[in-house]
Amino acid sequence: LSRTGRVLLNYAPGKHLALYAAAQDEHEVLSLQSLSSEAEHLARGSLHLSPWQTWPRNVLRLVSEGVTVGIPVEGDVDLEKVLGRIRKQRDETAKEMKRLEGKLANADFVAKAPSDVVGEHRDRIAMLTHELAMLNSTERQLQDMGQRLS
Repeated sequence: LSRTGRVLLNYAPGKHLALYAAAQDEHEVLSLQSLSSEAEHLARGSLHLSPWQTWPRNVLRLVSEGVTVGIPVEGDVDLEKVLGRIRKQRDETAKEMKRLEGKLANADFVAKAPSDVVGEHRDRIAMLTHELAMLNSTERQLQDMGQRLS
């Protein structure tokens, strides 16, 4: 998730960041604590484990499977460019979902395609649905940040 945030915000791979992480249950918190030094090394930043409600207001929250990762949105980020990238990615994701859903809605395709192909299409739709939700959440958060800054 921190890599996703770096890409969305167009941060250089070597840029040092103060990253944040939170988890929904105690087991996930313990896992994050045990992996914190490795995560800091891989993310090239410091990692702060705390409930997301305590994070600074300029931290973008990315959620996946019960874990929330936060990446600061700093002054050198061009929010309009980032929002443009997010909207483009969202449109491409929605287009791919529609294509796959169309194939799965075709009874001939489902009847003739190998079951593993049909399963892969369903798995891909589930992944794209999650990605779309993350993109929509990211867009809303960045719009709110932009309104607070203006």
